[in-house]
Amino acid sequence: MRVTRIKKIRNCSQSNNQIDLLFDRKINRNFLFYLSASGKLEIFENFEKPFFRLHYKNKYILKGALDNFKARIYLPEANCNEIVEELKLLVESFNPPFRF
Repeated sequence: MRVTRIKKIRNCSQSNNQIDLLFDRKINRNFLFYLSASGKLEIFENFEKPFFRLHYKNKYILKGALDNFKARIYLPEANCNEIVEELKLLVESFNPPFRF
């Protein structure tokens, strides 16, 4: 899995540092469980498209919906670029088993 696009979000009410991440594949449960190994994952099943929120090591919050290509990351005020690069490496190391 790869991050194909990073878009900084301007003028947001929840956090000054929000970034949309576009992935080359749809976000699925296996991917979220992989990312949540060092964090806390919440999946809200009562929506038409289940929504997720991942709190990762007190560094960031990742939010989105299952089966989408995009998620939004909420970052702290400091070390934004380093955190995004760390997340990209983590995403790129995800190699799910091949399915027919």
